[in-house]
Amino acid sequence: MGIVTGDFEQLRNEFNGNITGKNIKKDNFGSSKKQLLNFVLKSTITDAGDLNDKSETAYTDWDITSLTSPTAVAVLLRVYLKDDTANSYCQFRKNGDTGVFCQLATINAYVANVYFQHDIVVHLDSNQILEYQLQDAGGSGPITDFAVSVLGWWEPANN
Repeated sequence: MGIVTGDFEQLRNEFNGNITGKNIKKDNFGSSKKQLLNFVLKSTITDAGDLNDKSETAYTDWDITSLTSPTAVAVLLRVYLKDDTANSYCQFRKNGDTGVFCQLATINAYVANVYFQHDIVVHLDSNQILEYQLQDAGGSGPITDFAVSVLGWWEPANN
């Protein structure tokens, strides 16, 4: 079962338009000028696999240029998480977004030894880099299983 996480009100404010359509209007980061975005659904899902041996407790950069377009501004990820300790989690954010109220996608393994699947949207910096962090609630080692797939991305429309 896929669960979409995130602040939907903020997504509505940023993507003023039909999110299921080809073109989505987006406030251009504070500019009064509107920019159309296309959502590109990957024809083949790219599994990024295990990122750095499932033990990153500090935020770690992940360059996804090879998995998306060089003009991508946000990415749709499918995240699988399982741990032998309940309440372990992973987090994703835009590279360099360290503010107290930054956009942060958190995926929790609420129950031990059960797979959790989440689909999330993460903003990218201008170099298609995002950051992720893993936290084992038991503190005894790496997350049992963690994998990420890129499902698609948003990029500026060619007008």
